[in-house]
Amino acid sequence: MRDPYVVNGCQTTRTIWDVLDVKLNPGGTGQDAASENWTERARRGGVVTKIVRSDEAEITNITKFTNSQNSVRDQDFIALQSGFQNWAAAMADEYRIFLEIQRGGIEARKAWEKQHPEAQTYGDYVNAFDLIKVYGAGWMGRPGLAFGKNPPFLPGGSVYGSIISRQAGEPAFGTRDLYAAYKVKGAADQIGFGRTSAHPSRRQSRFLFYHIVMRMLGNVILLTPQFRNPPVSENALTDAVLLLANSESAEAFSTLCNAAVQLLDQYLTFDGDNSVSKESTFRDLNGFLKAENLGTAQHSPLLVRSLEIQNAAFNMSGGRERVAEALLAG
Repeated sequence: MRDPYVVNGCQTTRTIWDVLDVKLNPGGTGQDAASENWTERARRGGVVTKIVRSDEAEITNITKFTNSQNSVRDQDFIALQSGFQNWAAAMADEYRIFLEIQRGGIEARKAWEKQHPEAQTYGDYVNAFDLIKVYGAGWMGRPGLAFGKNPPFLPGGSVYGSIISRQAGEPAFGTRDLYAAYKVKGAADQIGFGRTSAHPSRRQSRFLFYHIVMRMLGNVILLTPQFRNPPVSENALTDAVLLLANSESAEAFSTLCNAAVQLLDQYLTFDGDNSVSKESTFRDLNGFLKAENLGTAQHSPLLVRSLEIQNAAFNMSGGRERVAEALLAG
């Protein structure tokens, strides 16, 4: 067999792995009666399998229809998309990043590397769907939708369609964009966004941060005379992130991200003239941050106003100039 895939039976395969990894790989070099017993039982065991030789389209249908009665998430099917398969291969080749396109892929890869220490390891591991949502929230300006829903960001979804549809003459969406999203996600991870954050304002606002930092970066591009192609395109934002993400521009990138965090923290502290609690559409924070039109003047005018004020302050403090210099130097 060449390039075999488990298209129905992943739960069975994972269960076998979880049990035998504990029973047969305790971490020591010796053997005991219990592990030898499990080894012998595993050797005698068997699982009924069905091997299908088919093309990609048929494999996709087989997977979807045989899982139609199971609680399989839609994002678990992206492993069957040729685009995601190509992006995963390119991310590995170009950036030494393992792009997970199938649930459990990162854990399986790390376990395989543990058993094959001579093999080349990856520099980092990241889920593909997570990066698509980062891109949707930041580049496409849909932070509320990214926080609240998954289907629009999957193949066939409205936001996903917008992401991969580029204007004539623009490069197709690809690994450069995913790597830029990876860098922005990494900045958020380093700042400490997430449910366990020590800052209450950062526990539910990861996607809003992506939106704010990319809007501020777009403003830097617009106000820098040397850049010739306003309005700012998604490709221009990707170019800018990749220029800022290198080690020489790390300080400028950090300056931009810190300014975005400062805006977000102030907006979500529930006091001040431009507090989220004073938005006319505010009822509860969770629902507000999941609104499809979060970030627009219709839904969150005080956020838009706060962004204008922060951009002006960033300009006055010299932050915009430092970021622009880093972009031009790159």
